[in-house]
Amino acid sequence: MKLTKASSGLSAAVLLSMLLVGCGGGGGGGTPAESSGVLADGFGPGNAAGCPKSVFSDIWINNRLGCLAVGQAFVNGGLKASGTKADRAFLISQSVADQSLNNPLGGSVARHYKYFLCVRNAPAGLTGQAASSDLADALGIGSVLRTLYFPPDVTSNSLRSEGAVDSVVAVTCDRSVHPVVVDFNTGKVESVNSAALPNLQIYDH
Repeated sequence: MKLTKASSGLSAAVLLSMLLVGCGGGGGGGTPAESSGVLADGFGPGNAAGCPKSVFSDIWINNRLGCLAVGQAFVNGGLKASGTKADRAFLISQSVADQSLNNPLGGSVARHYKYFLCVRNAPAGLTGQAASSDLADALGIGSVLRTLYFPPDVTSNSLRSEGAVDSVVAVTCDRSVHPVVVDFNTGKVESVNSAALPNLQIYDH
């Protein structure tokens, strides 16, 4: 279905640990999150105050651009990628489970965002897994940050960019076309543009 072409002290310590670790998500290891939303190593939402988390639909990545800030650190999991560099756009697929561990889209259906993310100067060895994991952390829905920024009734989230023939394509990054543009050379977010969303291909499959 196509949606649019274009959401006592010991007890306290134990509770905090449970909130910060958890399962699911699309990135990160076991580094604790700071109150700002940015991890101790500098990764996480660049605009924590702008991260929506009031309703279930806030989990969808097309509703989470407010979490990002131009100039924030982004490239982490793919830092060691090598190979010929070129601009590359990534088809991002998102799977979510509600409080009852059910997929709100039904069965094994995922929501796909065709070329939501474009990385300038991306090495040929930059995998979709690394790119989508870094995107998840930047949007506040990676595994480490998930309990801070997950909306109500969301228990798990996964981003991926792999499997389809056209999951990754070499194409000039264009901020008017790609909602999120990152420069691999600087490792930072270069552009965040919600005006690109109406023409973005978003579909469930």
